[in-house]
Amino acid sequence: DPKEGILYQPYQVKKGSTSRGHQIKPSAFVTKDCLIRRITWRYTDLLPNSSEPRVGYLRIEMLHGEVIEISRAGIKETTIAVSEIEHEIVGVFIITSFKMSSD
Repeated sequence: DPKEGILYQPYQVKKGSTSRGHQIKPSAFVTKDCLIRRITWRYTDLLPNSSEPRVGYLRIEMLHGEVIEISRAGIKETTIAVSEIEHEIVGVFIITSFKMSSD
């Protein structure tokens, strides 16, 4: 609600080339790259009882058909495992907030 100082900015999700990687970036307008049909994710076993669990695998299916899969970088070189339990939401979504973990 802009009257209360709360603004929602859409984010675009773009499949990247092998050198640049995928991009989740702010957009001034809602475009086809903002519209998501399905999100599937799996958590890591790092801090399993945390109120902010870490995502180790993310699959985003865009409304226009493109699929973007993201696995947590460097996870194979550590003792952190990714759960086999998948979580999923299906509908039409727009990302309006995005937070990247620093660990």
